Amino acid sequence: MQENHEITPAKNRIFMPLIIMTFLALGFVGGLGFKHFVPSFKSTHTAGGSDSTGSVDEILRFIQARYVDKISFEDLNEKTIRGLLSQLDPHSVYISKEELQSVNDEMNGDFEGVGIEFMLVRDTISVVSTIFGGPSEKAGVLAGDQIIYVNDTLVSGKKLDNSDIILKLRGRKGTKVKVGVKRPNKAGILSFTIIREAIPFNSIDAAMAIDDKTAYVKINRFSAKTFQEFMGAADSLFLKGKKENLILDLRQNPGGYLQEATNLLSQLIADRNKLLVYTKGRNFKKTEYETNGRSHFSVKKIAVLIDEGSASASEIVAGAIQDWDKGVIIGRRSFGKGLVQEQYDLQTGGALRLTIAKYYTPSGRCIQKDFDHYSDEIEERYKDGELSGKLKNNPKDSTKYFTSKGRVVYGSGGISPDIFIPIDTNLLSEQYFELRLAAAEFAIDEAKNFRKAYPASLSVFLADKIGQNKLFEKFQQKQKLSKFKNLQQYDRKLKNYLNARLAKQLYGQNAFFLIQNLEDEAVQKALMQFKATKLIPGL
Repeated sequence: MQENHEITPAKNRIFMPLIIMTFLALGFVGGLGFKHFVPSFKSTHTAGGSDSTGSVDEILRFIQARYVDKISFEDLNEKTIRGLLSQLDPHSVYISKEELQSVNDEMNGDFEGVGIEFMLVRDTISVVSTIFGGPSEKAGVLAGDQIIYVNDTLVSGKKLDNSDIILKLRGRKGTKVKVGVKRPNKAGILSFTIIREAIPFNSIDAAMAIDDKTAYVKINRFSAKTFQEFMGAADSLFLKGKKENLILDLRQNPGGYLQEATNLLSQLIADRNKLLVYTKGRNFKKTEYETNGRSHFSVKKIAVLIDEGSASASEIVAGAIQDWDKGVIIGRRSFGKGLVQEQYDLQTGGALRLTIAKYYTPSGRCIQKDFDHYSDEIEERYKDGELSGKLKNNPKDSTKYFTSKGRVVYGSGGISPDIFIPIDTNLLSEQYFELRLAAAEFAIDEAKNFRKAYPASLSVFLADKIGQNKLFEKFQQKQKLSKFKNLQQYDRKLKNYLNARLAKQLYGQNAFFLIQNLEDEAVQKALMQFKATKLIPGL
């Protein structure tokens, strides 16, 4: 493959239903933003104290000794550190002692807490769903509830971020937290006492057969256990289930450990010593990661699904598959994060996560996007028509790179798909979002109260079209739908979503995705490509 250039790269409310509600990946209690899901090398070094008498240290000492009012020197010092790092890049961060355990727990795949999936809507914590069998569900919390109080402290309208919510809701197994919630169509505040439990946090949301030849695997992040989880799924699907094709869903996957991504790639690219990614920085020598030639199963055709929420390690996987022409990339342009962080423990008990290098795909691409308007860039994609397909995706950098078979690809700004799938504009509708929350709550109630009325097997449930129509009619009758306009445009997908939510309660997580995928354009396009003469357009 030609390695010809090295490129040095120069939240918005309407998007929240897309980013968090659709794929339920970024809003878990314990979930943090992109900056905490990065290809990381966990360092054993300790960044200890310094005898430096530089101006910053000197000024802090003067403030501590002479400032007119009493202040918390620890708070001031932390704010100074955060301010300093904010001048570098969005992914170099200080992690406080209180945050560090949550970050480590999440990446290790386990934590103790209340077991909800949440999102922030207009500075209010909205429950997307409760983890099946988890403490919040047991206490009576429902999807669609808005958390107004935590332990009698008002949290609504306080401009919290994910880490603030984590600190308030997460805690040791057996401890209690009281929440006050506002429930749609209910007067007043409902109070629930939740007993925290150990919450298993798997990085694979679904792994299942989608037809007689195809396996579907959705990975929500690359944690310390992702490769282990993937191999367990692959054993069932490819070795025992004899599947040939793979749809790897990395949409809304914000990344994680680099090694987990390269281990997975070694199973998808069977050749030995194939370059997967390389890293280098000013004080970080070039390091290459190659396939190990120890693939345990065979995959004939691969489709990788990406979107604007696919970042970091997800982009490494998509970039390697694309550069080696091993599969088709379907969806929308990925996030565009091509930086590598190393973590240093601090004497305070916290940690410094510092950007030390950039990573490059096998063709030599660095896909890191510009830092200008970094947090608003995805919103800009929506406004300029890129996400809807009204504006053709023009590369941010016109430098050409070449795949193994000579196709032209581009660098900075993310991985551009081989097949574009426009955004589902329904997901940007506030009333459709409200209907989805109502459907989730309805499904939970339906499963609790009428479980015996539904078939014992998923296959029978799927075949019962009359029963599905009756379920949707029942949902419509229960909701006061007169306040919503033009509901016909939502009927098909809302009905599918309602079936999927109920199936999740009755038959498990895989059932949810199996039904959702019936109306998922990217998944259906992947299945079509598997049947096409040429898997990858242009080859």
